[in-house]
Amino acid sequence: MKKVVGLAAFAALLALSGASPAFAQTACPVGTAPGSATCGPAPGGNVSAPPPTPVGEWLDRFGAVAADMSPSGNTGVAANRLSREDAEKVAMDKCRSLGSTNCGIVLHYSNQCVAIVAPSVNGKERAGAPVTRAGQNIEAAIAKATPDCHQANKTNECTPIYSACSLPVFRKY
Repeated sequence: MKKVVGLAAFAALLALSGASPAFAQTACPVGTAPGSATCGPAPGGNVSAPPPTPVGEWLDRFGAVAADMSPSGNTGVAANRLSREDAEKVAMDKCRSLGSTNCGIVLHYSNQCVAIVAPSVNGKERAGAPVTRAGQNIEAAIAKATPDCHQANKTNECTPIYSACSLPVFRKY
């Protein structure tokens, strides 16, 4: 009986002191000591999840447009190349392969699209200065090039004559 009274007195003293039972800060499997590597955060804890592990990477792609600024208007293009240098070389080689000796890079781009818009009559290309612009997609590139074509050629009609995209490629690990 003394033990019961002593235990009751201890419980009453504990209740009056304002103490509350302690809760572990970790959730451990039964039979595992707190702090073990198999323990996790306590439920409702403010521990955030670790950042996700990357499963791959984005690889850039490049394109270029080279043109002969003489009246020949010969143009060489390259898309989906692994480097800017490679894209420019391919575009220049294609321009020169058409017999031009005065080729130069008009535009280089990466991870986007390009459009060449030329003055036209009834939808058919006519003499004048084509305009090359890049954009996030083909529609955006055409939308940028068309008003510049109108202004450069003092015409109300311009038609897209080339478009391509060099978009990044995702490589999984």
